[in-house]
Parts: sequence; C-alpha cells; structure tokens
Amino acid sequence: MFIDELEKKLDMQCIIRYQGNTPVEDFSRKFEIPLIAEFVIKKDVVLVNYYMNGEIGERRDSRVFIDMFKGRRVGNMWSFYADSNVFPVVSIMKTLYDVPSVVYDGILLFSGAHELHFRFHSSNLEEVSDTVFKIMAENVSISLSYFGPTNGLSRLISTHTSKFPLSLLTIKYRSVEPMAEHPYYLEQKAITETGEARSVIYLKKGDSIEAGGKVFRCTELEYDEINELISTISSRDGYYPVCTISKIRRIFGGETVLEIILPNVMIGQMIDRIHKARLKFPDLLLHVVSVEPINPESVVSVS
Repeated sequence: MFIDELEKKLDMQCIIRYQGNTPVEDFSRKFEIPLIAEFVIKKDVVLVNYYMNGEIGERRDSRVFIDMFKGRRVGNMWSFYADSNVFPVVSIMKTLYDVPSVVYDGILLFSGAHELHFRFHSSNLEEVSDTVFKIMAENVSISLSYFGPTNGLSRLISTHTSKFPLSLLTIKYRSVEPMAEHPYYLEQKAITETGEARSVIYLKKGDSIEAGGKVFRCTELEYDEINELISTISSRDGYYPVCTISKIRRIFGGETVLEIILPNVMIGQMIDRIHKARLKFPDLLLHVVSVEPINPESVVSVS
C-alpha cells in the first residue's frame, strides 16, 4: 500500500477532541456507539458527514434522530450531516484545511466526543500550532489529545479498521496529472464540491513538475488542481455520500494509480461511482485493479 511508502513523510500529528451538546453528540452519548465522519467543503458552507451502523439506525428511538437530520440509508450504514451554518464549530475543519500540509485522517465520534485526526509537516509547525491553540482559546469545549511526532499513517488506519472494517480499492487510469522524471504521489487533503482537488505532493529530491504556469519542486507541499475525474469519484453528489479515509495517487509513465481506503460497506457505492466515471471519461481507460479487505493486525505499525 502507498501508506507504507509514505508512512512518515508528514512527520507530525495532532488529535483534537471536541465535546459539546449538539444533537449528534447527545445521540452518540445516549447510544454509546461509534460514528465515523468526514468533512466536505462546499462553496459557502462546511459539512460533516456522519456514518453509523445500519442496525442501530433501524431502532425506533434512533430513527427519530435520523429523521431529524434527514438521514439516508447507504448500503449497510446510515448517513446524515451537520453543517457550519447550524453548528459553527464545524468551521474549524476549514480553518485547519487551509493550513499547508494538513491532511485529515478521519473524524471519530464516540460517547459524545469528536476526535479529529490530522497529520502535517514539521516545516509548518508554527502555523499549525498557532491555528490549533487559537481555536482552543476561542472554544473551551475543544481540547488537545495529542500534538507531536506522528505515529504513522498505517497505525492510524489500523485503529480505524478495528472499529469500522476497511478495504483498499485500487484503480488505474491514463494520467491527467503532469509527469515528472520519477514517480511522485498526491495525497488528497479532503473532499470538495468545487471541482478542485487539493493535495499534499511528494516529489523526489531534485524533481519538479509544471502545472498551470507554476513549477512545483520537491520542497513544495501543497498542490491544487482542477481534476474532474477525481472530483467525480470523491465528491459528495445528489445521490449518496461515499465515506473515504485515504486517497493517494502515484503518477508515473503516463499512468496514475489511485488507492482508496474506505469502509467495507461503502465498496458497492464507490464501484458505482467509478463506473459512472468510466462512462464520463472513456479516453482515460479507467479500471479497477483490486479490492482487498484490510486486516488490522497486518497493517504495518511503526513505533
């Protein structure tokens, strides 16, 4: 997996804890069930999409809550969302997203408390630190669970998959991204609905790519692109949301390999989305390479 190759390229990690009294937090506290979530950046608002076990959602008392949030059945899970217009604390997601090199690794909600996990590069330590502690100063419900050297992306994936079984879905397509002399990687920071894919770029020392009139070198961290294929695959649309934990691309020799880590119950929805992308972009020769369940015990864990 690409996460093994990029294990500690982003060498810092932060876990922010938020415990409030919003309806979704009250719901989590009442039923003592874990919810996994991700955030989506729209033009004027930030959304947090929540996902929970479908069996819990079928209970009468929980359906009242789901109906209040206009929840939808997605395979074997229920999905509903909160937005920053109704819950202003959600806006901190966008604040952190705008800091260079910050990559979200998922949001967990359990016993009424959110845990927001993200990694970043130590070259941005001062900016991340200032942003995090400013957020904490402005909201007493936000605390810091961890801030320091990363424990590795694979360990985080192992933690997630122990609560929500995950799979690795790999696809290939004819590259729409610029080429470099050596293979390079793009790790998507988060989902947007703007058509823009913002990623952290990993280049070999001495390499560079040119895109949109700008030259990106190995010292660069942020890479913005308008990529309709990636937007089609990863953005939320009017039919259903698809939760993903990680999206990393490897670009070389005119071919892009995209590895997506997502909950097992979301595989069918993602395959359907990929099929639609194949029809929309036939010249890219998009195809699925493999779908494999991730065993928490087999994921590399680095101390």
